[in-house]
Amino acid sequence: MQNFSIPQTSLFELLEKYNLDPVIGTYAILLVSATVVIYCASHATLHRPDTALRADPKDPKFEPSDLEVPSSNEKLEAEDAYLMPVMGGFMLVGMYFLIKKLDKKYIEMFFNAYFALFGLFAVATTFGSLMLYKSYFTSADLLGLPIALAIVVGNWYTSNWILGNIMGASFAFSSIRFLTIDSFKTGYIMLIGLFLYDIFFVFGTDVMVTVATSLTVPIKLTAPRPATATSSRSEAMLGLGDIIVPAIFLSLCLRFDSWNYYRKHAGTPYSSARPFPKPFFNSAMVMYVVALLVTICVMHFFKAAQPALLYLCPGIGGAVVVTAFIKGEWAVLWGYKEISESDKADAKKEEEKAAKKKLLEEKRSEDEGEESASKE
Repeated sequence: MQNFSIPQTSLFELLEKYNLDPVIGTYAILLVSATVVIYCASHATLHRPDTALRADPKDPKFEPSDLEVPSSNEKLEAEDAYLMPVMGGFMLVGMYFLIKKLDKKYIEMFFNAYFALFGLFAVATTFGSLMLYKSYFTSADLLGLPIALAIVVGNWYTSNWILGNIMGASFAFSSIRFLTIDSFKTGYIMLIGLFLYDIFFVFGTDVMVTVATSLTVPIKLTAPRPATATSSRSEAMLGLGDIIVPAIFLSLCLRFDSWNYYRKHAGTPYSSARPFPKPFFNSAMVMYVVALLVTICVMHFFKAAQPALLYLCPGIGGAVVVTAFIKGEWAVLWGYKEISESDKADAKKEEEKAAKKKLLEEKRSEDEGEESASKE
């Protein structure tokens, strides 16, 4: 596969014209890309909260999609969050040993084929969702298939960084939509566990840096650095984990904001077009941008790889805690818990089963009472 790159000379020259370091353009591409993916994917997880009434077709803000049943995907619970760093570590170390033991071209060939196959569906569903705001595989996704096919084939033959980023962003978008957590307790377990995981594998070993820099596959977002007098042109990168992990937490913040709004405005029918305050999502989103900027600055000035989650996890987690105490809603936030549609259905069946059992016991008691009375 040949490696073609869209020229960045004009962008770098523009920055130099205003006496700015051209590498600012490189970092801006990563920062903007990550922020846009998180913002769009978080909003794609929104659905009617339990505190909102069913959508009313007579409501001026009514959209037909408001009547759709939310996805029945299982929610990640505390037990799953404890396992995330462990499973991530096993996968990372496995890839590390593959790189060390096998020829890199065969590993890249396998992963490129794997990501090409699943990337086709990820890009199709992403573009389909952005075009028609759908949450499932529908005609909207079919409209995205030609675009996805062109991007996947183009990336296979050219390894173009822009096409690779589109695929990487689509993987992240799809992961954020389908990997949702059930509570802030689970969210903080996840943040703390992956905070320690990232520090260990970046500072404690060469595993993460080796895997990230050895393979040209869409598991990261990249942007070209300008060539300098002392170094040739290279790439800056941001791992998809540094987008997906914070976004899973941020999407929970957004859904909580929606739930909290309808809780305070009881009797309001749900509408995806109805604006609502987003204090928790906005504060965490701002801190994500700030923390990522700090990561980039430290990486740039010290010329060393940085575990982005070292800055991102405390940033977004701390922002939510501070916002909750300022608004006096910590107890509400900590008690918030989401239940998947399948779990709701199971709970309803259990309730019906318990109600039937209770009726049978009451009837049995009545029969025994009547029998005793007749004997007397």
